[in-house]
Amino acid sequence: MKTILLPTDFSIAAQAAEVYALQLAKKDNSNILLLHASPKSMIGHKNIDEAKAKLSELSDRLSTELPNRVSTHLSSLPTDQAIASLEKDKKFDWVVIGTHGVGGIKKRLFGSNTTAVLEHIKSPIMVIPASWNYKPINKILYATNFDYSDFKSLKALIIFAEKNKAQVEVIHVSDKDTEEEASFMKWYEDRARQEVNYVDLSFDRMEGHQPYELLLSKVINEGVDMLCLTKRSRNSISKWLDRGMTMRLVQAAKVPVLVFSSHGLQPKL
Repeated sequence: MKTILLPTDFSIAAQAAEVYALQLAKKDNSNILLLHASPKSMIGHKNIDEAKAKLSELSDRLSTELPNRVSTHLSSLPTDQAIASLEKDKKFDWVVIGTHGVGGIKKRLFGSNTTAVLEHIKSPIMVIPASWNYKPINKILYATNFDYSDFKSLKALIIFAEKNKAQVEVIHVSDKDTEEEASFMKWYEDRARQEVNYVDLSFDRMEGHQPYELLLSKVINEGVDMLCLTKRSRNSISKWLDRGMTMRLVQAAKVPVLVFSSHGLQPKL
């Protein structure tokens, strides 16, 4: 049985992630591990007791729909360090976390470094905008730059899509329309179809010099329910979809964003 890690600071953004994690756990028969991580909560017995009480209340609420499948963890570490510690001990399979969107991922949820979780955690991370109301995931857009690690991510994504009976579209944005690009796209599609067997899987290529804007436009205008990306290492030679663009898309997207790591183990969703 898989485990979803659900960090919470009890904010509105965290509540949106709670709804999503609950529905995903019910559909997948997964456990939920609730995490509240903040050094400030450990200053004085009163704050410790208050944090414990809130975690217990949230656990009880989720447990009404997931009996015996919700546990809690209270940490005095910043969130990214607490998650890294739990990840090292293999306490969860993936993370569902809330964000406030364009203004940036909320600092008090991630601790002193607002990008630390996405930069350092290798497990899959689903980021849920605070304004997003839960609805079934019917269409998933996976952005690729033809990296070999994308095949590993795509395998995991297809498993997730099958459980949700969702359509998956693999998209590549190119700043040039050449025979070489078209040939590479054909090779990538053929290779991907060898790796995964899924009927509702399509491939497309967009041309333009502003991949960030093109992807956001496609998400908004084509009824995409979830955007999926694979984050790259800092020394990636990719011309687009690098770590900086990944962070911008996560912050600006109005839909849930599922982020894989190119250096993580085979994801389990």
